[in-house]
Amino acid sequence: VSGGERRTTTATSAAASASPLAQAPRRPDFAAAIGATPADWFLATQGEAWSPSPAADIAAAKGTLSHFKQVFEGDASLERLRATS
Repeated sequence: VSGGERRTTTATSAAASASPLAQAPRRPDFAAAIGATPADWFLATQGEAWSPSPAADIAAAKGTLSHFKQVFEGDASLERLRATS
């Protein structure tokens, strides 16, 4: 009987080490996927057909360059983006 208990304990230990909770967490590389700056993040949400909005007063509309500039006030990457528009 005690030999059987050892096998059960060994089997339980093997199952526990294979558990996802026993593994180190994986960290996604968001910078590789969408960029490292607010301007990169903005452009990643716009697709290939992005063009600057002609209206300056649409800051409340989420996803616009004006909104990103408001949220990331003073960010140089967004200033460069606006300068090219």
